[in-house]
Amino acid sequence: MIRKFEILLTLNLEHDFYSDKEFTDIEIIPHPFTLKFLRNHRILLKRIGSKYHLIQEGEMENNKWVGIIEVTEPFSLVFQFRVNDVLFQTKTDIVFFANKTSKILIKVNKVSQDVKLLPFLKGGVPLDSSDSSETDLFSIKNSNGEVIEARNVIPGSTDFIVLEEPGDYQVLKNGATLTEVLWSTHDEKYDGFILFNYTGGIKEEYSVVFNTRSIKWRYALKSKYIQFNPSEQDVNFKEEEGRIEFELESEIDGYWHFISKDPVELHDKLDYSFYIEVEGEREFSGIGGPDLSNLYKDDFGDESLMLIKYVTI
Repeated sequence: MIRKFEILLTLNLEHDFYSDKEFTDIEIIPHPFTLKFLRNHRILLKRIGSKYHLIQEGEMENNKWVGIIEVTEPFSLVFQFRVNDVLFQTKTDIVFFANKTSKILIKVNKVSQDVKLLPFLKGGVPLDSSDSSETDLFSIKNSNGEVIEARNVIPGSTDFIVLEEPGDYQVLKNGATLTEVLWSTHDEKYDGFILFNYTGGIKEEYSVVFNTRSIKWRYALKSKYIQFNPSEQDVNFKEEEGRIEFELESEIDGYWHFISKDPVELHDKLDYSFYIEVEGEREFSGIGGPDLSNLYKDDFGDESLMLIKYVTI
């Protein structure tokens, strides 16, 4: 028999922010639930760049590769991930979150992915009837819509249900959905979870793609060396090739604020250059783009997020 290693599965990690799409500032760790499966089948996890491979030794039998310990039925794989980039949430099209209370859940199959941000729970799922005057029926549904646990809780008390497998669950009270949660046995400060099914074949391909954020840009301009006053003059802030259009918003603490009319898609190589025009004449040019760490936020949620750059002219 000829023994050889074969790639069972490849997980590609991509981010649209990067020109080459490769997302390497992320660490994938098998959940203990999955690690046990990998060890029992002598499957190795190997990383090459932004790709993670599951590799197993096997033998060639009748011109067909057979794993040393065959996977005889589909198995749900769960990987935890941690992002090593403080600007990940700025670059990524997700709602800003604290990973202690919420986490990203990514469900992947061979043709698509489903990304959710869910409240995170570990340990028991609370069933709270402390404010009820009658007995409440609580139930837990898994991602397939199947009721896996149901329990009556008497008025004025709280009970707990401990789950077995990591994943997303619905908590219902008297038939009505209370919440959807992401549950796991532990946290370890991970940012999220990736779930997908391994069907037992070889060279299976799965991809996780993080979409880049589109966000409005705000430029705060202060007149010092060049005199201009948008309240009395025709003053415009423009991009050299006209790819981004700005409109004057207001004056705040001596700075005139110009905001892009539309959100700008973020990328690692932004080649924008801006200039200020006063009464039709170019007065100052060579202004670069805003820094990703300079976020401007009103009190109205993520929709008001902007990147801001202060410029004294």
